Amino acid sequence: MNILLLHRNPYYGKGLRDTLTECFEDLVVEHYPFAKTFDYDSYNVILADAESLRLICRSLESVLYDSIKIILLKSSHNKDIENYISPSAYDSYIKNDASPEEIYREIRAVMSIKSTKMLRQRRRHDRLSAREYQIALCLLENYRNKDIALAMGLNEKTVSTYKARLFKKFKIKSLLELHRAMVEARLL
Repeated sequence: MNILLLHRNPYYGKGLRDTLTECFEDLVVEHYPFAKTFDYDSYNVILADAESLRLICRSLESVLYDSIKIILLKSSHNKDIENYISPSAYDSYIKNDASPEEIYREIRAVMSIKSTKMLRQRRRHDRLSAREYQIALCLLENYRNKDIALAMGLNEKTVSTYKARLFKKFKIKSLLELHRAMVEARLL
């Protein structure tokens, strides 16, 4: 599994890269202190600090990357920067000071869940918010509300609210009608 590690602290980044590659033979980890232009398609997972993730989101405007999983490395020092990153831009998060085993488990968990990230600007004519779009796609993949809530870090009741909002926006009553409505709206 190919992992791109973007972290501004070169000592932390190199140390984590070395530890992950030594402990887990199935991981190939590349570390770069700054987000620059990459061939993102060659990576399965991107581990990024908040600042690097903001740069990724800027450089990938209008792109929906579903095949690449993004894990935010949260820090106690970057709370302000993390507040400006939409939760829909990454699949999961983990604390910077997590052990290599915890990070590995998180990578495995994220790889096992189908999720959708919106790394695009919302346009005026879009009928759905990024989160509504994510939930609609998960519903169309036959995920239960409970699974969607777990994958997106939401409450199950919140997912139900989004589902009801989707049905109301499209004036529909079933998932089959949701699929038709999204195709008609050119959202699929």
